[in-house]
Amino acid sequence: MHLKHLFLVIVGVVAFSTSCNEDFLEKHPPGIYSENYFYNEKGIDALLTGTYAMVSGSSLYEVTWGASIQNWTYGSVASDDAYKGAEASDSPGFVNRIERWNVTPYNGYPADKWKWAFGLGTDRANKTLNVITEALEEGEISKSSADEFKAEAMFLRALFTFEAWLVFGDYIPIITENTKDPAEVSNVNPDGAVLNHIIRDLEFAWNHLPENQSQPGRPTKYAAMALAARAYLQELKYAEAKPLLEEIIKSGNYELMPNFFDNF
Repeated sequence: MHLKHLFLVIVGVVAFSTSCNEDFLEKHPPGIYSENYFYNEKGIDALLTGTYAMVSGSSLYEVTWGASIQNWTYGSVASDDAYKGAEASDSPGFVNRIERWNVTPYNGYPADKWKWAFGLGTDRANKTLNVITEALEEGEISKSSADEFKAEAMFLRALFTFEAWLVFGDYIPIITENTKDPAEVSNVNPDGAVLNHIIRDLEFAWNHLPENQSQPGRPTKYAAMALAARAYLQELKYAEAKPLLEEIIKSGNYELMPNFFDNF
């Protein structure tokens, strides 16, 4: 075969193979980053900020409704001091049903609480913990930085778990950063398992968080202790809560409000 003809054949084969390649169809959506984009202190802090954002709710689960961390839906309403005597069509999801302790599986407010606690809060905390581990293994952050970041993420996970526990009791899934498929985790737990999970997260947190934070909103050692004490008190475990509360008091960083009603 003439060299010119051979060259044309080669060019044709290359062109044909290239034209059959469908790589051009694989386009990543703009604004979507790969996980390793966050394998540094700046990236981890951005993920933590996104996890903190879930504390007050989200655009899907408003802070004022079923997912509210204030829990007014399950406190004021359920205690009967919010009954308005309105018509049946006026917010029946809580005014008429939660107030009367007649909550069914179709009530959207507990459903919002569940989605907020696990689908948003716990999920973000766990994904952040996985990135922290990867960044440490790749040498992108120091052990001390990793521990402090991890302590913040575990504090947040404990907070979301505690919030779910207040509403649903022990019948919640225990989901960690090592859980492969949260949908397969049972919500039936041995006695004390949920409380122990919360305390384990908070114990790591108070052992690695500073006593004071330069930025408002980030948890301190004493915030982790206070949440742990509150969790113990939920189960009337006074002996376990007392030393934590005493250490908080002895720190000298806090004092009681002059008037009890100022707490509210």
